[in-house]
Amino acid sequence: MKTAISLPDSEAERFDRVAQRHGMTRSEFYRRAAEQYADALADADLTEQINDAIDEVGQPGDESAQLRHTANARLVIVSDEW
Repeated sequence: MKTAISLPDSEAERFDRVAQRHGMTRSEFYRRAAEQYADALADADLTEQINDAIDEVGQPGDESAQLRHTANARLVIVSDEW
């Protein structure tokens, strides 16, 4: 697939120099850069999901996490009595 992007001349020239210095075509340079950026964003999304889970249940070994677990277990036991 072909795609067009708009860049300031100075940036386009800089990217062309870097690509050439590393033996890449312009297309390969932009493809690799886009892949790395997409991977970084996906990693950031995963990190956010992990952090949200830790915020919800606590860090392993965290006393407050153990207290929440114990309290939840007691609630389950009490609700089973109904």
